[in-house]
Amino acid sequence: MHKDDNIVNTGWWNLKYCRYSDEIKKYNIEWRFKLEYINSKDFKLTGTNVTFGKFDGIHKGHRFLIDELKKQKEINQGKIVVFTFDFRLMPKSIRKDLEEIYTSKEKREILEALGVDVMIEYPLDQDGADMSPEDFVREVICKKIGAKYLAVGHDFTFGKKAAGTPTLLEKMSINCGYAVDIFEKIEIDKLEVSSTLVRSYLREGKIQEANKLLGMNYYIKGVVEKGKQLGRTIGFPTANVIPEEVKLLPRNGVYATKTTILDGAYAGRVYKGMTNIGVRPTVGNQTQKWVETNFFDCDDDLYGAAIKTEFYAFTRPETNLGSVEALKNRLTLDKKQIEDMKY
Repeated sequence: MHKDDNIVNTGWWNLKYCRYSDEIKKYNIEWRFKLEYINSKDFKLTGTNVTFGKFDGIHKGHRFLIDELKKQKEINQGKIVVFTFDFRLMPKSIRKDLEEIYTSKEKREILEALGVDVMIEYPLDQDGADMSPEDFVREVICKKIGAKYLAVGHDFTFGKKAAGTPTLLEKMSINCGYAVDIFEKIEIDKLEVSSTLVRSYLREGKIQEANKLLGMNYYIKGVVEKGKQLGRTIGFPTANVIPEEVKLLPRNGVYATKTTILDGAYAGRVYKGMTNIGVRPTVGNQTQKWVETNFFDCDDDLYGAAIKTEFYAFTRPETNLGSVEALKNRLTLDKKQIEDMKY
């Protein structure tokens, strides 16, 4: 996707691209990371504490494994490494789900905040997919990652046809010189925490349930774009964002949100508001999804500003209301409902 995504980078990143119809539009969000990012097969680390997985949502199960790595770091001073795969080199037909709860750069932001030192997105091509589990342990875990300690879930699989298991990791640990701990899945409300469940909640609009599993508020970042400015004419101006193409969006509808301004003259300000996700059926019914946020008590000109919108509650599905006047009346009710909410 990005020409510079196959190198180790510890400096500034720009969130550059988002698809809008057939045009590639540019963002100008600056991402600053101390976390070391590796998106290459050519690297060598030593004495690391590592965990493996997709880490799509970085949910409470992932956070538990990271906490175990942090405990080990206090003992052995080894870097904390999160290892995941970059599937972009594989055919789309093989990838199970192209939409991501958090994009690659969002993952880096969250992992850094959790105390992770290195994130590896290992490029997975057909040769890598055909690697035997034993070779993966020897060539990747031992020689490249330089693992000293592994923390994995009991259902972790790896290697060709997912034939590698935690039992194999234990078996090969003596010769490879690492220790390994295997953990059961975390449960919340008698349900196993998983990215699959988080995805299901988001697609159903169950944002509070999703946030509970994530251990944080689901959010969307982007740059405020100029839309048709219809909202302004009916008293509900909106900050419009087109998310990255790969970003998994919640169910179309209206949400109670809080938005932080990330740059520009109003950087640092936080506004309570209501956000609509959808295709604007009342005023044109487009195919492109927009994320439109009306801020309460805000008159700032935010065009071109980077913003982060956190989602707290789903209030209603997106509906074709038939007329602009009906839309205005419905938005008035939405605003009153959300202003009365405590969040």
